[in-house]
Amino acid sequence: MKVVWGEKDLYIKQEMGRELAERIGANLSVLPDIDHYPHLQDLERTVEEVRASFR
Repeated sequence: MKVVWGEKDLYIKQEMGRELAERIGANLSVLPDIDHYPHLQDLERTVEEVRASFR
């Protein structure tokens, strides 16, 4: 399982992403230069992160 987080998310702090990933036993992937909507800001990179979790 993987949590994908935007490095520059202004709405929810990165610490919350770390805590979420830890609580559910997931890996956290932080995308540089991305805000709150990684799938809208860089679809290709977001999809690659999701696909990588299945490899």
